[in-house]
Amino acid sequence: MRVIILNGSPKAHGNTATALHEVERTLQKQGIETDWMHVGQLQIHGCIACNKCWKTGICAFNDIVNEMGASVSIARRGGATTTMDVLNKYFLKTNMPVVPSQYWSIAHGTAPGEVVRDEEGMQTMRQLGLNMAFMMKSIRLGLQQFGSPKIQEELVETHYIR
Repeated sequence: MRVIILNGSPKAHGNTATALHEVERTLQKQGIETDWMHVGQLQIHGCIACNKCWKTGICAFNDIVNEMGASVSIARRGGATTTMDVLNKYFLKTNMPVVPSQYWSIAHGTAPGEVVRDEEGMQTMRQLGLNMAFMMKSIRLGLQQFGSPKIQEELVETHYIR
């Protein structure tokens, strides 16, 4: 089992990477391998410009059904929940289960490394890692027992016009 960690922050080694490393350490303690991909993108007024980040990152993978996603948002203060909302919608649109934590996967920090002082945020990252490992192992067992729930139908997109 392997997790691909996408860092969407414009700063490859900033507070977002620090928080993601906390998730990574927890996953590795659970026997989960990790790989990193930095797809840095600018955060604008509480939300990110997701298209480049999304297309460069997760959409590079051909078959993501039965895979899961989790968003992490690090902010100076406000806007983190909006960013999470946008990112989670991409996971949901592609039929991916979204991994929860004890609270929204948010931590706060401004200066590099400051996010580690957000004790609740770092605890939330560790819980996210534990939940992701649990869900990955559970889904693996479910696939062995029941097979894939892939929908065999062609996607129908309506435009609400009858």
